[in-house]
Amino acid sequence: MPTEVTVVTRTHDAEELYRLFRSAMDLYVNAARGTLWNDERERAQFLTQLAPASVQLILLKNQVIGFIDFRAGDNGCLLHTMVIAPEWQSSGIGSAVLRQLKAKSDRISLAVLKTNPRARHFYEQAGFRECGSTEHHCQMAWVSGVTMGTERNRQS
Repeated sequence: MPTEVTVVTRTHDAEELYRLFRSAMDLYVNAARGTLWNDERERAQFLTQLAPASVQLILLKNQVIGFIDFRAGDNGCLLHTMVIAPEWQSSGIGSAVLRQLKAKSDRISLAVLKTNPRARHFYEQAGFRECGSTEHHCQMAWVSGVTMGTERNRQS
C-alpha cells in the first residue's frame, strides 16, 4: 500500500479533473444511462455538480492521480466524488484516502452508481453501509464506531 499518498487543497484545472473522471467512470456512466458517453452532457453535468472549494487532489509522490470532492455539512461530510486514475485503482490509494477522511469526520455519506459493483464493494469493505437508494445510485454512510452488527441491532 502506498504510503506517499497525500490529499491536498491546491489550485486545480477543472478540465483535468473531468478527464480523470471520464477515464475512471466512462464504463459505469454508460451502463447507468444505457447509452454511449455524451461528452457535452457529461462535461456540463460534471462541471455543474463540482464544488471547486471542496475539491482536494490525491497525490502520489507529488503526481496527481485522482481527486475528491469532500463537503462538510451539519450531519457529517459528503464524499460527493472520489476518482482514482484507473491505473492506480486496487493499489490501496482509495483506502489510504478514506482513512484520512475518516480521521476528519465522524460521519461520511456518499452515493455510488449501481452499475459500479466494484466501487460498492470497496466502500462496504471500508465500513460503509447502504442507507437508501435512487434509480441509479446506492446511498451509503459510514459512522465512526458503528459496525455492521451494531447497525442491525439498532434497526431491530
